[in-house]
Amino acid sequence: MAEWPTEGVALATVQENEVLYTKEEVCRAKLAYEFIQSSGYPSPEEVVYLLIDGNVCGIPKLMVADVKHTNEIYGLHPEYVKGQLKKKTVSRTPVDLAWRSPNKD
Repeated sequence: MAEWPTEGVALATVQENEVLYTKEEVCRAKLAYEFIQSSGYPSPEEVVYLLIDGNVCGIPKLMVADVKHTNEIYGLHPEYVKGQLKKKTVSRTPVDLAWRSPNKD
């Protein structure tokens, strides 16, 4: 098991990141975090597109800067990052035509 380097590394916590922003920006970043979570953990570019597109109803009044602040304060969602390095190809299951029914009912 690999060990984390301890010399010369400074990791910022969420509390330290939240201090850098105003209360309103942190509140809006939390709303954006919940929106990302409820929309199925899309990529940051896709979240911006969802906000700008206007086809999603019932979302809070968020701006692109709120998504940027969310990523800077809280980082990317683990669910988004998980599995990004593996590309899986989807193939169709072979179907035996003898078992297929001629009726569409």
